[in-house]
Amino acid sequence: MDDMNDSPFATPILDRLLAGGVIDQAIYDAARDKLREQGAEPFSTLGGALDWLEEEEVLSFEQMIEIEAKADADEGFASNAVRRQAVDEYNQDLELELALLQRQKATTWRGKLAWGLGSAALLGVAGWYFLTPPLVPRCEASVVKKSIRASLMSEKLHQISSKLSASAPETFNLRNLKLEQVKELGYIKTERARGCVAVLVADEQQRAPIAYEVQGKDDAIHVKGSDERVLRTRYAQLDADGMLPELGKPLGRLGVRQALQQGVLDFRKLGGPGIDPLTRALGALGKPEFALGEVVPLSDCVQGAGGVWNCKLMVQYRDPFMTMIGKKGRLLLEGEFSFVRDGKGWRPADNFKRQFTMALVESQQKVMQGQSREQAWE
Repeated sequence: MDDMNDSPFATPILDRLLAGGVIDQAIYDAARDKLREQGAEPFSTLGGALDWLEEEEVLSFEQMIEIEAKADADEGFASNAVRRQAVDEYNQDLELELALLQRQKATTWRGKLAWGLGSAALLGVAGWYFLTPPLVPRCEASVVKKSIRASLMSEKLHQISSKLSASAPETFNLRNLKLEQVKELGYIKTERARGCVAVLVADEQQRAPIAYEVQGKDDAIHVKGSDERVLRTRYAQLDADGMLPELGKPLGRLGVRQALQQGVLDFRKLGGPGIDPLTRALGALGKPEFALGEVVPLSDCVQGAGGVWNCKLMVQYRDPFMTMIGKKGRLLLEGEFSFVRDGKGWRPADNFKRQFTMALVESQQKVMQGQSREQAWE
């Protein structure tokens, strides 16, 4: 018999979860083992217990999904009362955590956590109710970790529903998914954005570096997967006050992006007769105006001959041809691109197409040779 059962050590909340059929005996025993040194339950509600079980990795995210699904399916049955209460409290606790213990907004998190390692994820769970500008959760905050786990689970379920080949390898075993070596790269005050890197771990054989941004926007939080090189480069430019310098002068960040966007539109027009059906098949993602992701000036531009300004840039680009051959097509281009004044604005210089082609081919070759991976961005 468990020696804690012979001692004054009591776990009344865990006992209720077990008696109510919310958790099974194996989870209950594992939880009591975790609590052995503490001697008391560090939670005061059924929902708090579920949250603690997840944080301690006694309860997997998949098991939590099953608990909530059963609570919904058995709605109205007396035997479901404890489960329903536990799930409701769990959702409420998450909302309170997200709002940093300020005013709760009665919106459950279920169905709203979405993480795409190749797309932006919206965590629109609770409003921010502050008289001062809201804070943004830390990289290792529980709510951020849960959004990543939840959305990876959502992605896996999407793959299953799409009936992918049974032989397709699974990237991760989501049952024991966790984040390790979490590090904050910096905080951009004007954008309310926090840059983060971590190692995604399923087990000792399944580990991969990931990068993401946690951004406060209006009354929601966005958790967006990104490319580690882009994030590290961008956040390394921050000054001591959390401000980004206006690199890319005299064009500036906005001027560089606008001129580069025009260059991409001109470049796509040279794609020949095969480009139109391909972009149509890709829908909105195939349109040239959506081809650019992050554009990061690496320094100020340098003036050359003939009024040309040469700018060193790091550019995220969605390549339709990589998509056509079965790749996701999100590439990172690095190089020097030239621009000239055009009235009050800027436009690509005559040698831009050659520069862009060289940078694109180099990035394509790195991906094909396994020297670089396709990025996560939206």
